[in-house]
Amino acid sequence: MIFDHIQYAERYQHIDENLKKALHFIFEHADDLTLADGKYEIVKDEVVAFVVSKTTQPDKLQKMETHQNLMDVHYVLVGSEVCGLTAHFGKDGAYDSANDITFSNCDTENSLLVQQGEFYAVWPEEAHKPLVNATKELGNVRKIICKVKLKTIGNKS
Repeated sequence: MIFDHIQYAERYQHIDENLKKALHFIFEHADDLTLADGKYEIVKDEVVAFVVSKTTQPDKLQKMETHQNLMDVHYVLVGSEVCGLTAHFGKDGAYDSANDITFSNCDTENSLLVQQGEFYAVWPEEAHKPLVNATKELGNVRKIICKVKLKTIGNKS
């Protein structure tokens, strides 16, 4: 997992060409509050960004997830969220190959507070639970989520 402020994104651009392109897109739009919710194709079939406005939920209502083929990069434009983490992902959910995702009801072992201007990236098969409340109250968060097919790490697809 990578966790940092977007101003330091250049530290990670050497890892993979497609990760570099995803981080560049995020950096270029880091303060762009007019960027419309929707899908943005950065590199056809390899790097896609989704701008989303969501309401966070209590940890117990969210599911842990993994991806087999894609890295997830989450950047918080507005608001904050907690990302739940675990090293013990229970594969009690079926793999959805169309969306490259498996959900699980496993417990959160660690939590990461992610605030405006910060991003985290999870490797394929690294369990994470996004969109968890940062406080006891529901919160609104606006994010850029990039789905990245890594070129330098073996992919199953």
